[in-house]
Amino acid sequence: MKKKNTILIITIIGLLVLGGILFGYKYSVLNRYKYTSEKDMHLIESETWKIDSKTLDPSEYLTLGDIKIKNEFSQFEKKTDEDSKDIVYVLKNEEGIGNTGWSYLQSKSFTGSLVENFTNLGKETKAEKSIKKFMDAHKFKNDIEFIKYLIEWKEEKVNLFTSTKEIEESYAVRYLKDNLLVDGQFHSIEGKYTGYVVENDDKYEVNLIAGDKKYIITFKNKGYFSKEKVLDLISTIEIA
Repeated sequence: MKKKNTILIITIIGLLVLGGILFGYKYSVLNRYKYTSEKDMHLIESETWKIDSKTLDPSEYLTLGDIKIKNEFSQFEKKTDEDSKDIVYVLKNEEGIGNTGWSYLQSKSFTGSLVENFTNLGKETKAEKSIKKFMDAHKFKNDIEFIKYLIEWKEEKVNLFTSTKEIEESYAVRYLKDNLLVDGQFHSIEGKYTGYVVENDDKYEVNLIAGDKKYIITFKNKGYFSKEKVLDLISTIEIA
C-alpha cells in the first residue's frame, strides 16, 4: 500500500513538473511573439474592376521597360530621382505643390519576394522565421490571394492554450498587415491581365502581375485621373 502511494505521489509530482515546463514554454512563446501594432490601417475589399483590352496603333504607345501604355501624357514631364527606382512624371506648370502625376515601377510580387527573402521586412529574426513558415504553409498562388487573406483574417486573442503554430502565424499575419497594407479600397482586376488596384483618398495604385513580376502604375490626384480615365489607360497596357 505504501509503495502504491509512493508511486502515485511521484506520478503526480512528475505530471506537475511536466505541466509546469509546458506552461513555462508556452508562456515564453507568447512573450516572444507578442506584437503590438502602432498603426490603424484598414484595406477594404471593394468591387472588381473589369478591363476590356484595347489595341492601339504603335505610334500611340509610350514604352516603359516591359510595358506599353497609351501615351496621353504630353502635358507631363519626367522627373528623375537617383534615389528611387520609380519612373515619375509630373504635370507641367501645375500651380501649388504639384500634386498631379503618375509613376511606374517594376518589382517582384509580394509572394515572390517574401518566399525568396525577407530583407524588405527588416532584420527581425523571429519575423523572418514566422513569415517563412506562414508562406510555406499557405502557398498562395499570387498577390491577390495573399492580400485577400490578410484583409479577411480576423484576429483571435492567443493564450496559453493556443498552439505554438497558431501563435506564430498570428504574429506573422499581424506583422505583414502592418507592413504591407495601407488604408484604402482593394479592387481585383479581371481581364487580359491579373492584378489589383489599391484606391485611397487621392490616388489609384494599379498592380499588374505577370509571373513573379509586378508592374505598378500609380495615378496621383483623382480630380485629374478619374476612375474612367484610369480604366481607359490601363485597358491599353501591353506587357512584353
